[in-house]
Amino acid sequence: MKIEEKIFFLLFLLGLLLKCYHLPANGLILIVSLSALSTLYFPLAVYSFATGSNEIEKRLSEKTGLFLAIIPIAWLFKIQHYPGANIILFLGIVISLIALFIFYWKKYETEFKAYYSNMFYRITLLLMVSLIIYLI
Repeated sequence: MKIEEKIFFLLFLLGLLLKCYHLPANGLILIVSLSALSTLYFPLAVYSFATGSNEIEKRLSEKTGLFLAIIPIAWLFKIQHYPGANIILFLGIVISLIALFIFYWKKYETEFKAYYSNMFYRITLLLMVSLIIYLI
């Protein structure tokens, strides 16, 4: 994980802790951290295959980045009790499961093993947090 991703995830946990204790500024911290995570994921996936890859891997990377960007927004909707949160979160979980199997399969067969391994672990972490939030 990149350092920015860790910082925004820790801010998300801080906002979640503040929300549990009904302290002020919890919504602001949650919105800033999860919006920043969502904004970070799409370019991260799109530009990681800028050179030296085929068209299929570029498209897979773009679509995965788009769905990784949806997951933090779904967390925000669920935590803030916005309507439609369960649908968005369920869609994110299903797409994450599909992407998890694709990246697990891809990380053993191509020359981009480090990229696919990092994406596999990132999707696994997001999927676990999404399942916990979905069951709350």
